[in-house]
Amino acid sequence: MTTIQSPNLPLTNIFLCGSIISTVCVGIWLFRTMSRKRQELRVVMRSEFTNSFLLKFGYLLYINTPLGNYLFQKSVRRARRRFGNRGHSITQNHDYGELNVLPIAIAEDNYSYLVVDKTTMKGILIDPSDPDVVVGICKRLQVDLTAILCTHKHWDHAGGNKVIKHLFPKIQIFGSIEDKPLATTDFVRDGDSLSFDKMQFQVITTPGHTLGHCVFVLNGRPFNCPDHIFTGDLLFQGGMGKIFEGDHTLMIQSLDKIMMFNNNTLIWPGHEYSKHCLRFACYIDPDNVEAASRWDKVETLRRQALSSVSLSRN
Repeated sequence: MTTIQSPNLPLTNIFLCGSIISTVCVGIWLFRTMSRKRQELRVVMRSEFTNSFLLKFGYLLYINTPLGNYLFQKSVRRARRRFGNRGHSITQNHDYGELNVLPIAIAEDNYSYLVVDKTTMKGILIDPSDPDVVVGICKRLQVDLTAILCTHKHWDHAGGNKVIKHLFPKIQIFGSIEDKPLATTDFVRDGDSLSFDKMQFQVITTPGHTLGHCVFVLNGRPFNCPDHIFTGDLLFQGGMGKIFEGDHTLMIQSLDKIMMFNNNTLIWPGHEYSKHCLRFACYIDPDNVEAASRWDKVETLRRQALSSVSLSRN
């Protein structure tokens, strides 16, 4: 009887075949995903944030696939190992009579915000990307969570929406119709007004960082305090957000919208970028007294790991 022996295939050939099959499957999946988002694909490929096709393709993977959430969750775990329960910055309640604004340190440099009307204990969350942290704080303070306001779709701003919606089924999640942040229940457009008893927010679309980026302006008059602008990744102290989907002209037009508010308006940015932004500002404009003064203040705060948010336009 003749025995037919199977050919011995080298392991390298097996791995190569597996890699090719996996690559083809991923390619088909990506093509189907991107074909459903042709407009987004065109926007990113025409944007000015980089001339590199690979970087633009990587950005598309970040915003459209689980890769983005994986990278953000990795950042959250890394921050917890590095900073512990304190977070990247020591934050405190900012009291404005019957209004309370609490910055919440998230991941390695993000901020979420909890805005509370102390007469009703209703709370609004801004960009609550880490549900474990923000929900824990809300429960500790016995806040009645009413809504989430999401400035844009990136995972480090919208990543917690779905989990929080599961924990609080009645909560409303507001985001722009262009960006469609994760788990949004109510889409907003430029000029829309959102009212939660005395807490009244105006929506201003500010494309540039993403095409659907928006900021939320809290009317301070009902609380006898200045207006508050939650700027997401539009504006930081000493700098602006990276332009992923727009161009510089669009970004400047968005920044001009913020300039219509008076100098007492409080700015609440989405990241702790003050030190790096002001260092660069002082480098390129060494005679800028205002930048130098702000740099000194921020440097003192950051040496103590204190948050540098709650900034007026002054």
